[in-house]
Amino acid sequence: MLTNEYLSLADAKTLIQDKNYEWKHKALCINVDSLIFLPSEIQGKSLQKIYKQAKQYCFQCPVRTECLAYALVNDLDLGIFGGLTPEERKSLHNKLPVREIFKKKDSKWKNDSDAKSANT
Repeated sequence: MLTNEYLSLADAKTLIQDKNYEWKHKALCINVDSLIFLPSEIQGKSLQKIYKQAKQYCFQCPVRTECLAYALVNDLDLGIFGGLTPEERKSLHNKLPVREIFKKKDSKWKNDSDAKSANT
C-alpha cells in the first residue's frame, strides 16, 4: 500500500488542497501546547531543546507529510512543521520523495541531539 511518505514533495502538497484541513484532526499534536512547536522569544540551546520535544511528536505522527506540505505551501518560516525546523524546510526540492526528506533530516537531528546530550 502506498503511504503519503512515498509521494514526491510536489505531490504531497496536493494532499492539503481541502481548505477544511481534515487531516489536522489526526495530528498527534492536536491537544499539545502550541508553544512547543512555535516557541517565541527563545534562542540558542533552549530553542534546540524545545525543538527536540516537538520533533518527538512529529516522528510518529500519521499526518506528518500533510503538516510539512502545509508549512511549505503557506511559506511558514517559524516553528516545527512535519518534524522540520524552518532552516530544514528552506532547502527542500519538490521532486524529492517525502520519505527521503524525513529519513535524512530525522537522522541528522537524532545524531546531533545525541551528540549534544553526550557533551552536557
